[in-house]
Order: sequence, then structure tokens, then C-alpha cells
Amino acid sequence: MSEGAPEGTGSEGQRPEGQQNPPAPTGATQQTGSEPDYKSETERLREELKKFRRMEDQLKAMRPKAQKFDEMQQAALTAEERAQLAVQTAAVERDAEKNRAASAERELAKYKAAAKHGIKEEDMTFLEGIGIDDLDKAAEKLAKRLKMTDIPNFDGGPRTDPPATSDMGDFLRQQIDRARGRR
Repeated sequence: MSEGAPEGTGSEGQRPEGQQNPPAPTGATQQTGSEPDYKSETERLREELKKFRRMEDQLKAMRPKAQKFDEMQQAALTAEERAQLAVQTAAVERDAEKNRAASAERELAKYKAAAKHGIKEEDMTFLEGIGIDDLDKAAEKLAKRLKMTDIPNFDGGPRTDPPATSDMGDFLRQQIDRARGRR
């Protein structure tokens, strides 16, 4: 097909999407006549080389300035990071102190409630997990429950001392007599 064909027809000179192919490159790859033009291409490459060397010199001149700029930027960033780290550290320490103070306040309230209601230290474990506001009421209930569950005493009173003699028969007779009411 010719170049004047409408777009999107899928001809050889066009892409399937309807866009034309880019033009062919100029220079050494394109031949004028039967021989390539090496002199003009050489001249163009020399100009490009001169341009590249000028840019390279400019880059060398700018490197120290860029390095100073990077150092200044790093110093400013480091100061910001230090400040941010100090703020974060202070916040963590503040939170730890708040937790420590709350724990101490809770322990104090627990000991006060236990002392007020006569609860022993080993029974205070039953007051764990109760809020400070409800601690006094819970200690009161615990004290009542502990008093209600007093175990009756079945030991028969005070014990007698062992016999002064090593005769077990005499000791048993004394105990039997004592049990029968004879002293």
C-alpha cells in the first residue's frame, strides 16, 4: 500500500494501533547514492565529543558543591532525626512512668483495703484484677466470706504434755482415768 493510506488499515508502513512507524535514522546507516558519507559523520561525532567533554568539565566543577550540599542536607537531617528520636524516647519513658505510677497506686489501694478489712497477705491474691474503685467493696466481701468459712476446731482442746516417765502403761492409765473424770 502507499503512504497515503488511511490510518488503522494495517498497512506495511503503519503500526496496528494506527500510529505511524518512526522515520528511519539518518547518518552512517543511511546511504546517499552508492557510498556512505564518512566525513560528515566523523565531523558530527567530533562535535558530540567536544560537547561531552564540556559537560564533563562542568560536572567536575559541580561535584564539590554537590558534596557540600549533601553534607549540609545530611547534617540537617541528622538534627531532625536526633530531635525526633529524643521525642520518641521521652514519650516511651513517660508511658513507662505512667504505668509504674498506676501500678504503685493500685498496690497501695489493695494493701489499704486488706488492712482495713483484716485480710491476710496470702489471701490478697483474690483481689487481683479488680479495679481501684471496686477494691474496697471486694475486700469487704472477701473478708465476710473468709469469716463465714471458718473451719470448726475438732482437736478436743489443749494437748497434754507427754509423760515424764518412759512407761507407756502408766501414761495410758492416766489418760483413761482422766477421760472417765477421775483425776
